[in-house]
Amino acid sequence: MVKEKHILVTGAGGFIGHHLVKRFKADGHWVRGVDLKYPEYETSPADEFESLDLRRLDSCLIATRGGIEEVYNLAADMGGIGYITAFHAAIARNNILINAHMLEASRQNGVKRFLFSSSACVYAQSKQRGRRHTVAGRRRLSRRARARLRVGKALCRGVVPLLLAGLQIRNPHRSLPQRLRTARYL
Repeated sequence: MVKEKHILVTGAGGFIGHHLVKRFKADGHWVRGVDLKYPEYETSPADEFESLDLRRLDSCLIATRGGIEEVYNLAADMGGIGYITAFHAAIARNNILINAHMLEASRQNGVKRFLFSSSACVYAQSKQRGRRHTVAGRRRLSRRARARLRVGKALCRGVVPLLLAGLQIRNPHRSLPQRLRTARYL
């Protein structure tokens, strides 16, 4: 029997976050979900679901309160390629604020583990094709991806970090929990 953990999933209104909440609940954990939006297709199974703007430090402190042991930070300002290219600076600003504030709030509230997920979008288009361009080949990371990893590592001082670089979301052969178990932790 696994000890019940108190887990926070940010981005819990999105597809991956919602399914991660379901998995943690099925495993017997207490889960708080946080997002700006509620899940679209079914009610969240989270023990608590809060609509918070994680670009604000005070909201992040609220999200991580009450003995949260692990944070799975999936919250992000995102959209299709048209949105990303049209609002690149605003998206970067929003995501930096979310990540920095969530890390600081986690540190202040004594969170033991923090999962920082990234996106294949940090890699140049040429790096997103073929097996030889995966994270395992670290020398093949783009300059942008290496910079993002350095920033993530620097932000995580004081929190035990789990950094995932370029987690391939669309792998039809493995579930998200399977990928999280076998991901390369830096």
